[in-house]
Amino acid sequence: MARGGNGNGSGNGAGVGGGNGGGQPTGSGIKKGELFGDMYVLLRDLDPTDGDGGNGEPVLDANGNPILVGSDGDPIFYVADPLSEDPDNPDWILDPDRESFVQEVELERANVARAPDKVMEKALDAALLKIETADSVGTDAAGRITYTVNGIESTIDSPVENLALYKYLMTRDAEGTDAGGWSDDLIDSWPQALQDLVVGDDPDNPGTTESPAWDPASLLGAAFAKEGEVTLDGMLYENSVLGVNAVSQTGSGVEIDYFEFNNGTSESYDYVRSDRYEGVMVEYYMNMDDDPDLEYGTGDIYDLVFNKQDWSDNYIVLQADGETLEEEDATGSGANDFAQAADDARAVIFFMHEYDATLI
Repeated sequence: MARGGNGNGSGNGAGVGGGNGGGQPTGSGIKKGELFGDMYVLLRDLDPTDGDGGNGEPVLDANGNPILVGSDGDPIFYVADPLSEDPDNPDWILDPDRESFVQEVELERANVARAPDKVMEKALDAALLKIETADSVGTDAAGRITYTVNGIESTIDSPVENLALYKYLMTRDAEGTDAGGWSDDLIDSWPQALQDLVVGDDPDNPGTTESPAWDPASLLGAAFAKEGEVTLDGMLYENSVLGVNAVSQTGSGVEIDYFEFNNGTSESYDYVRSDRYEGVMVEYYMNMDDDPDLEYGTGDIYDLVFNKQDWSDNYIVLQADGETLEEEDATGSGANDFAQAADDARAVIFFMHEYDATLI
């Protein structure tokens, strides 16, 4: 599994998700109460061939501190605090000259993951009961679960139920301090009705484990605010809060085992927007002219929401000069694929709510 440390040595790190496979600096650690501290946009490892995971673990600098990605496109480093009592083992602070460029990650509605366990347990029980007692199970245009009872179709649209179901499905093969990974074994542990959704209903183009017709990313997208955005950092922080990434307290701080989206050399999860949404037809109501009345229309989600544009599978990499960030190909890791799939589901939900769109 892909393990990560907890951030910088002074406890001023980037909350849940700090650290990477490079390990922790001597004396590092954060108190349990600080586990859900500041969450920053970090430089992350999406290269599974470098031996450090490639599942979104934060990249560390020479001092064992995470590197932030500034809003100006340049890196932000931690520097030694000049007021440290021990200059040989200093506290670390964000570079004061660069603090104005720090980007914080807001989970917004998905913060319900921090609610007491009983809240999530109650929501999971409700979601599973709907699935298990349904005459049939399907999805809406965004991938949210639909269930039919006595000919009446309903949608699991509660954000907390979607999040609880997401956590349940993504942690089925986790064990102790080891997070799970995207695999056949994980999918085989799900209720049969949801396994069937992975394959889909197109016999000429069935979904596979690597390229599923449906997956829990849609549930994560349904848990976030529909007007917001599900970013790679947001997904990874949320996974740590939920326990999809296995977070454990150690003597020196917090250790995180990241959910695996690759097999060590290539991605085990691949998301292609056109495969998921092209040909998904909906009817909707939109003001298409100057009068105030809404007009009825039909169309393809891939066109209506995404303008027939696929997404770019890239990530940000620190260059050899140690000062420049550039985008590089990220097709070896499925972590950003999963985050993009979640955000696309969120975007489709937003369209559905704005224009009263339903599947044809």
